[in-house]
Amino acid sequence: LVAVAAIGNSSWCRRREVLLGPVVPLLGPKVAEAKALKAPEVVRELWGKGLRTGEDLSQWKQLLAADCVYEDLYYQDAAKGKDEVLKLIGQKLLPSNSQLIIDDISDGQKSCGFTWHIEEKGVGIGQRGIGYVRLNSAGEVVYVRDLGEPLFKAGELTEKLLEALT
Repeated sequence: LVAVAAIGNSSWCRRREVLLGPVVPLLGPKVAEAKALKAPEVVRELWGKGLRTGEDLSQWKQLLAADCVYEDLYYQDAAKGKDEVLKLIGQKLLPSNSQLIIDDISDGQKSCGFTWHIEEKGVGIGQRGIGYVRLNSAGEVVYVRDLGEPLFKAGELTEKLLEALT
């Protein structure tokens, strides 16, 4: 109540800064943190649009960290750096009659896992997979690991082949 009564008093403002420090620097990082997206929101922003050919990748450019690493486990080497990751994403874009659908997302703040599947018009559900995303302190994607299930499952055939070989 004393502070409210003294707001018009400039000497009170000086005392407040001495006792509490300037208000703007105290609020600055908190405001920036509040604006940063949580990991599940980033997944919905990036993967939730379907990864279709012709998709605008500007949101990817904004949300990827300069030192981002994207491990797609189908490839031997990870894509490292924003340019390489954007090139990989461009290669992963699906035909216009298909889209990636997010099935479930964990509720982490700076990291989360998610499951996905691909749907193709007239065909139905195709490949399924899982992903993991980690954000840096600025809310940018700094690490991704992605794995889709094999298109062809060997199942019992592989088991019988291994039995025959041993």
